[in-house]
Amino acid sequence: MSEETHDKVAVIGGGVSGLASAHYLARQGWQVDLYEASDRLGGRMAISHLNGQEICLGGKNIGYQYKEFRQFLEYYGPAKYEYFGLNSARLSNGKILPFNSENRTKQRLTLLRSATPADLWKLRSALKAVKAERKNGDVLGPYFKTLGKNRSKTITDYFSPKFSKSLARALTVRMNGAEPDEIALENFGTHLHMLQDEYEQLKSPISEILTAFKADQNIRTKLQTPVKALRRTNGFYAVTGLGFMSLYPKVILALPSYAAADLLSSDFSVFSETLRQARYFPVTVIVAKYKRPVFNAELRALTFPANSALSNIGAYGTKALNVVRYTFSGSASEALNSHVLTDDELLSIAEEQAAPYFNLTGNICQALKRKSWRRGLCAYTLNEANFREMLKAAQSNNPGLYVTGDFIKGASIENCFRAAKETVAFCLKTASIPPKDQTFQLVSRRGT
Repeated sequence: MSEETHDKVAVIGGGVSGLASAHYLARQGWQVDLYEASDRLGGRMAISHLNGQEICLGGKNIGYQYKEFRQFLEYYGPAKYEYFGLNSARLSNGKILPFNSENRTKQRLTLLRSATPADLWKLRSALKAVKAERKNGDVLGPYFKTLGKNRSKTITDYFSPKFSKSLARALTVRMNGAEPDEIALENFGTHLHMLQDEYEQLKSPISEILTAFKADQNIRTKLQTPVKALRRTNGFYAVTGLGFMSLYPKVILALPSYAAADLLSSDFSVFSETLRQARYFPVTVIVAKYKRPVFNAELRALTFPANSALSNIGAYGTKALNVVRYTFSGSASEALNSHVLTDDELLSIAEEQAAPYFNLTGNICQALKRKSWRRGLCAYTLNEANFREMLKAAQSNNPGLYVTGDFIKGASIENCFRAAKETVAFCLKTASIPPKDQTFQLVSRRGT
């Protein structure tokens, strides 16, 4: 079956970037067809259930500075929040070094123990730049672009080994699943913006927001509708899957860059190869519910050293201290992530590493959920300036075809929304693909 849609935009991907793209298009009065391969929206939020309670195995914390995402939640809400804060710590030589937004004294002491005087001076300047200009909290922020261009390539090239292995790693392994020497300095602003924020969580299930989103009259949500091919035909883009083909003047690929590259590989080879430059690292998450509290109010999260396969452990919420989120990411976890382990085997590894610091001994795990991503956390590229130029060239050669995602401005939910908003603005002010002739004749593509 084929369908001609002159006045609609196709958004491919129902994760955070797809939700944002469809929302911004709809608010501008456009009709949107949103294609999602799975049976639910949310993408790497990974919405699931644990003992009948909805949980997100992916990202769920909402910063006070998440302006765009909060407006989205309110539009389909109302949204109700509960305080979570920035309550974490780092394990160093067997000692717990806390980093707590509610205790500035301990926060400063941790910084002093984690850095040299030169590091502290550099960090102070960088934090001021991020606070002064929001763009410095994005990938390739202007302040960090200058640093990367003139002095250094990665975080470890700019900061001391002491700082890189301590505070920097605690940020990169959680956001990107990568080590500091795998993150370009020009992208460090994304981490520092996260560090300066404080966080809340939704009190009500995110699925309630997504249900309201699916009822949006300007958005036609197509679940379990994987797009298998994207081609140019007679001035339109043909979006094709099993049993359907629809034609659009404009298409936004709101996918991880590797997924967008796979979709473009046949007819848009240069665009495809450009997108493959963005890197993604594996991550495995377990959310486990225990009989008794595992955490206390003073310590709700801990990041482990680089030689630990378990990168970090955290409480699922301030009122859910018996629900634990274990994360396996970083270089030491790669071998573990490549093995086929049962849920119980992986949980045992996590508990063994965390037990000396938390109430896990004899504490019965009542239920758990696990999710693994072979390419789960985006670590951007190692040469963003070059990547942007190539992406710009690919875009100009394919008018009407746009990409957005976690590789554009950063991996946080807010940066995905900001990237989508910018992409939609660019989409609406630019022309679509010029037709080969002035008349258009729809051709059936049965079986395509």
